[in-house]
Amino acid sequence: MKKKTFKVNAILTAVCSVGALVTLVTSCSQESGGGGGVVVDETKTQIYIKNYQGGYGNKWLYSAKTRYEELHAEDSYESGKKGLQIIIADQKARPSSAEIKNGTSELYFFESINYHTTLADNAFEDITEFVTGDNPYEPGKTIESKMFDFQRDFLNMKDSNGNSHYYAIPHYIGNFGIVYNKTVFREKGYYFAEDYQDFDPVTESEFRFVETPTSQKSVGPDGIAGTNDDGLPTTYDEFYELCNYIKDGGNVPLVWMGKNGGGDYFGALANSLASFYEGAEQAAVTYTYNGEVDVVKLNADGTDVERDAEGNLIYETKTVHPNKVNGAYDGAEVMRTAGKYHALDFVDRIMDESYNPNGSHKGNWELNIISNSSSHLDAQNYFINSQFGRLDAHGSQRSKSIAMIFEGNWWYSEASEVIDSLAETEKDQLDFGWMPLPKADAHSNSKQTVLFDNESYVFVKRGVPAFKKAIIGDFIQYMNTDEALQEFTTKTNAIKSFKYTMTDENKKEMSNFGRDFWEYFQNADIVFPYSHEKQYMNTIGTQLSGRRYAYSTNITFCQNEFTADPSLTAGKYIAKMYKYYKGVYSTAA
Repeated sequence: MKKKTFKVNAILTAVCSVGALVTLVTSCSQESGGGGGVVVDETKTQIYIKNYQGGYGNKWLYSAKTRYEELHAEDSYESGKKGLQIIIADQKARPSSAEIKNGTSELYFFESINYHTTLADNAFEDITEFVTGDNPYEPGKTIESKMFDFQRDFLNMKDSNGNSHYYAIPHYIGNFGIVYNKTVFREKGYYFAEDYQDFDPVTESEFRFVETPTSQKSVGPDGIAGTNDDGLPTTYDEFYELCNYIKDGGNVPLVWMGKNGGGDYFGALANSLASFYEGAEQAAVTYTYNGEVDVVKLNADGTDVERDAEGNLIYETKTVHPNKVNGAYDGAEVMRTAGKYHALDFVDRIMDESYNPNGSHKGNWELNIISNSSSHLDAQNYFINSQFGRLDAHGSQRSKSIAMIFEGNWWYSEASEVIDSLAETEKDQLDFGWMPLPKADAHSNSKQTVLFDNESYVFVKRGVPAFKKAIIGDFIQYMNTDEALQEFTTKTNAIKSFKYTMTDENKKEMSNFGRDFWEYFQNADIVFPYSHEKQYMNTIGTQLSGRRYAYSTNITFCQNEFTADPSLTAGKYIAKMYKYYKGVYSTAA
């Protein structure tokens, strides 16, 4: 990489005096993410970074920090000082605009940031020159050139003269779905067999699955033999059949976090399922409010979906407009899409089969795995350790294997402590995969989608001194070369929100799961769930960014509504949701 050298700017040499030679600041340790003191080296210039304390950890950032400090060890940025000291603090809670503007941290790698609100609060520094300018560490390339078109459209703010302004850049991908244990699937025979369609799924289900680990598997969701998805379920019904087959064999189909009944994980899963059903083009309309969407027809009194004489859903195509039509917004149509209906139906079925709190649900899959107090980290622990015959949700030894977990693509990095605690022989047996989402019905889109669903950005606080802005901008460019993006992926088994490639050597450094998700991502369409449209901006706080499927101001998590009311169906749910959002959008001025 080309080394970029800074010189001291004479007009910026006046800095705040420091009362002591050595100062302590609070930071999280590199390995554990816990607290610890960092000694401020007064002979160097400090850059303060705030990093989201989540699934991807901080090892990737510490690695880059160390290299960058070494690269610029001889450079001077302030009179009487030489070199850089980058101080990283991890934080879980989302910073407010006031915290960003008034806090010590100058550069943020964070998620769950409302771009519109933070920008309106003047908390972002303009970093356009570093985004659109030639990258000194990668001549001929810019950060902007690596963005997807929809990212540029959203982040590139044009002023009244048509000039571009960037106040943040994308960080990493957050996508939610189904993770499966390939070792368990292989050893227990949980793959569909090549000839499975020759047997009845009700009376001959046991013949629809492979007999041995070497048996020929079905072609899977992509319809092509010899690919990663061979033997996996292609439809919702096949997924349910698989779960029943796993349960009947004495093992556990699924696990997820128990707190809040799964918290917002099911809303995130529903978003992924809906986006896949709709396809990238229609899914984008549910955020831009500009185009056609396929919706489910409601009955005359608007309390449920309407069906034809054979009991089939009736689909309609509606046009959604970004501006008022006949004095009103029509954005509520995006809340009764066919994709959302089928996503809610999937969640309803999972709840019905998994829980039996009062005898009103089937509870077929409930095997005392999920504790109401278990976190997502607990669920990951149970999932991994169950392969080796230990740990249920109550810490008991057990011999049942858990086949799948509802999780985000960040889970493998997040579970690193559990994985590191395994014996080396056990680590060698780990083999997890990302399951392509199954189709709801024949109307479903056929190409998999990846929903960028975590509002993850890199940005600089407003008002940093010009000499520091130059350093930070340079570090941002350093962190977004192909080499740096590849390193992030090899260290986290996750993906940055940019266009880049991974070499064969890079892939060798990844886990089986990391390689599996990378391949899935390369063959999927992408949905970017943000826009500048008024209906989106004025309602983002009530439903879209929170991954919530609400039909009143009291609703938080959709799965809890199904478990609380066994009579609630996806049809009744989406009818309530449509009615509620007609009121919400009527006031979106």
